[in-house]
Amino acid sequence: MDANAERALRLFRDKVTAFHRKRYNEGDLSAHLNLYDDVVHVLEKENDDILATLILLLGDAGAHDMRFYIISAMRGMGQRGKLSRDGAQALLREATSVGWWDRGEWYKTIDMLAVSSEGAEVLLEFAESRLLGARNILDWRWLAFFIVGAVSQRYALFIPISLKEKMKCELDQETDARQQTYFREVLGVI
Repeated sequence: MDANAERALRLFRDKVTAFHRKRYNEGDLSAHLNLYDDVVHVLEKENDDILATLILLLGDAGAHDMRFYIISAMRGMGQRGKLSRDGAQALLREATSVGWWDRGEWYKTIDMLAVSSEGAEVLLEFAESRLLGARNILDWRWLAFFIVGAVSQRYALFIPISLKEKMKCELDQETDARQQTYFREVLGVI
């Protein structure tokens, strides 16, 4: 772990510990933690490539206790359009890992990545190749349609024709009437 990563990890731990102490030990319900302002923004002033540092931390076993917070901070960067293609891919990899046990992580990450063209592009590639291609993630069909719905709200002409065709085939194979209705709505918009 380099000096930037050590500094970032220390700051994450300090801010998270202070938040938990105030909120849970002292009962201060006004205590809050804004990972973007309290950590990322501070680190951006000291580190030219904070995204590379966060990606490095995600792969470091010594930072495993802060993984959830690092992912949340990266989502904040995504929401502000500050994730590169590599950053969006790293965040999506982490969502894939965490999404196995916390389904909400998928939806939070998809919503944050869909706001930038780089993030949207990574999401659409993931939907086509991994979700509709490999089909090895729980609720893969639903997630693919959710991704396309989220992206199409912002970038209507951005959905590749090959992905649209795969989605039409998936609609025909869906047996749940409620999901069929949602899938038709998404296909109707794109």
